Amino acid sequence: MNVIWILLPGLELAIAHLVLAALLAITIVGLPFAAQHLKLVRMALLPFGFQSANR
Repeated sequence: MNVIWILLPGLELAIAHLVLAALLAITIVGLPFAAQHLKLVRMALLPFGFQSANR
């Protein structure tokens, strides 16, 4: 299931999160949002079986 996801919308979504994280990291105010976008890259690539943990 993950392979189909990566080939269809997953890769595009992960790249979009990376680009947004890079743009948000330019400003000091955007740094926390950039960090969250970087966390979402992993979830965008492999959503099935992904478990988010509170740290």
